[in-house]
Amino acid sequence: MSIYAASLLVMAGADGETLRELQRLLRIPDRLCPDDVHSAFGPMILNYFKGSAEMDLALANRLFLLRPIEILPDYTNQVEACYESSVELIAALLDPEAQRYHMNTWVSKNTKDKIKELLPCGSVDNNTVLAIINALYFRGTWVKPFDKMATCESDFYCLNGEIMKVQMMFKKTYFPVASFKELDCVGIKLPFQSNGLNCRWDMLVLLPNERTGLSKLLSQLRAPSKIASVLSETFVEQEVHLNLPKFKFSEGEPLDVKEVFENCGVKQLFGAGADLSKLSKFKIFVSDALHKSILELDEEGATAAAATYFRMAKSASFNFVKMRVEHPFVVALICDSKLPAFIGHVVKPEYK
Repeated sequence: MSIYAASLLVMAGADGETLRELQRLLRIPDRLCPDDVHSAFGPMILNYFKGSAEMDLALANRLFLLRPIEILPDYTNQVEACYESSVELIAALLDPEAQRYHMNTWVSKNTKDKIKELLPCGSVDNNTVLAIINALYFRGTWVKPFDKMATCESDFYCLNGEIMKVQMMFKKTYFPVASFKELDCVGIKLPFQSNGLNCRWDMLVLLPNERTGLSKLLSQLRAPSKIASVLSETFVEQEVHLNLPKFKFSEGEPLDVKEVFENCGVKQLFGAGADLSKLSKFKIFVSDALHKSILELDEEGATAAAATYFRMAKSASFNFVKMRVEHPFVVALICDSKLPAFIGHVVKPEYK
């Protein structure tokens, strides 16, 4: 979701082939007017991240001007109206390291200190004129919490054959479950408390039927149609004996979004031929794009945070389901049963 939201801010400034490449990447039909897309998508995304007393949700967007270049008023007005994105001039901070620290501090604040260094050393230099950053935060409480007294040390079978010790939670109750024969996996939804929210949030776990089946499952899920079929599947409430490990995805190296986009056919955005003429009269292009995310899971609920940075420069049926999550699996936080806001896979569920 963070990458998608940040990409929409970039798309708002794009035109020509640069715009069309981004539309294809984001699966937005060419026939749709870009202004209508932003008017619809912006409020919808903001609506998903309106929190309540039971769920802490936050979404923030900001454009940082590292050089005093002119941003077109139409662009500023659109991203402020549709995405509540503010613009901050930090050109007075002449040192790129000071600018990097300032932007990292903003990300840390808007992710409640979960992502403290989105921008690594060297990610801001004297050629950086503009940065677009999105930050998301999520903290939800299970509708059916796990009993801490039932958590115990157990085995988890890693892909390389290693057996590691994990803190395994246990819950015997009714959960929505589904079996996916084509994907060779079983799915379960763990609902979060969502009273007072505009949408429902669940955590989705997809567990391959084979201990070494994660690679095959991930390969199949690369097709958007497969993800859509999972999200549209009818999950049926059944009694489940669920073993689920506690884990924390802490900050690691950022994901190179530029490489991912280029592999998906977005080429023009990252070169001198980029058309960002709806953003500025200056010839600018995206020189780098980075993403970080974290996910923590325990007996009470789940915490997630994500941030994305675009740097711009010039020029079967049975009585009950027994599901023991003891080998690598896919995990996602789903909004309204159709929007995967956070998605990842667990290979080693460490909880330190």
